[in-house]
Amino acid sequence: MNPVLPALLAMQIVFCGDSITKGWEIYNLFEEPQKVFISGVESSTSADLLRRIEPIAKKRPGKVFLMVGINEIAAPDRILDNYDKIINKIQHVSPYTHIYVQSILPTRAQNIDNAVIVSTNERLKALCDRKNAFVRYLDLYDAFLADDGKLGPNFTEDGIHLTKNAYSLWKKRIASRM
Repeated sequence: MNPVLPALLAMQIVFCGDSITKGWEIYNLFEEPQKVFISGVESSTSADLLRRIEPIAKKRPGKVFLMVGINEIAAPDRILDNYDKIINKIQHVSPYTHIYVQSILPTRAQNIDNAVIVSTNERLKALCDRKNAFVRYLDLYDAFLADDGKLGPNFTEDGIHLTKNAYSLWKKRIASRM
């Protein structure tokens, strides 16, 4: 058994995703961190999240915030297919968990086309719209954009991963859902 999963018992809110999600651990911005469990794994893909979501769902958290896809943005069909499976898995195991699918954020990375992220986010929103009332899409993309159409330079140091300023904005944008 995964040694961190028992800690989930007391958690009401779970963040699942890749290294961007893992970054929440660095800044400790939550007022009640004992109620928040971060399941961010470096280099994680939607398939990786699908493989690890069931034990999390079995803890029946009140809310799950999902953000994954940047590490495989060149394969949007796979991202969408896996998100559909992730949502279905959570709902099958824990039907009253509120699921928040957060948009993939823009980047400043030279090798990633933000237009592909926008298109993938539109498809993620459509997927969420087809689900029941426990599934919501949260559009964070525009809040992180700079005038040049990329992730704001004050929100990143490497073009993808976020600074404390970015996590503060992210927290503010989702506060009403917490």
